[in-house]
Amino acid sequence: GVRWLEIIATKANDTRAMALLAQTYLKGDGVPQNEERAVLLFRSLGERGNGPAWRVLAGLSHEGRGGLSADPSVMAGFLAKGVALGDPASHFFLGELYLRGEGVMQNDREAFRLIELAAEGGDFNAMLALANIFIKGSAGQSVDEETAFKWLSVVVNRAPPGDAYFQASLAVQQMRQQLSDAAIGRAQEEAGKFQARKLPAQNPPAAKP
Repeated sequence: GVRWLEIIATKANDTRAMALLAQTYLKGDGVPQNEERAVLLFRSLGERGNGPAWRVLAGLSHEGRGGLSADPSVMAGFLAKGVALGDPASHFFLGELYLRGEGVMQNDREAFRLIELAAEGGDFNAMLALANIFIKGSAGQSVDEETAFKWLSVVVNRAPPGDAYFQASLAVQQMRQQLSDAAIGRAQEEAGKFQARKLPAQNPPAAKP
């Protein structure tokens, strides 16, 4: 029960118990919902090296929950801590903030760097965003449909059913009518090379800001 989780999390400093306890209080799963307590636990997790915990705090900050400020700069600060710990999704969300100039000074170069690192780290939403950057020639990049097709192919081949998968599938169908067979072949070869890589494990908890 929750009592034993509290003992294991606080007395033994068990991070798995701490993560489960934080989610329990956040959702009010079998206990009265306590977002402030959840925030304290997620902070403790982050301070113990859990990058995704900072991403959860960024999401809570975005919604002004758990006593956190809804100031975008606070959200960016949490994401920066997730980035420092190597969390790919934190790279993606912080990159999106740089693209929009939300909570940070607008910076296309930094936005692209972060989103590209997130994609290289295995984040499917980042891969989709990176493909869109190359399709549109945004974030300071030139149009490169072949590279865009590579990233879309990885999403289609590897992402679970969801928004990223379905958007990538539609984009692939449209681009097949525009690209040459040779360009598609090269893009798929590059996608295959990427898919052959062993990506680092992404530890829970996970949440979208």
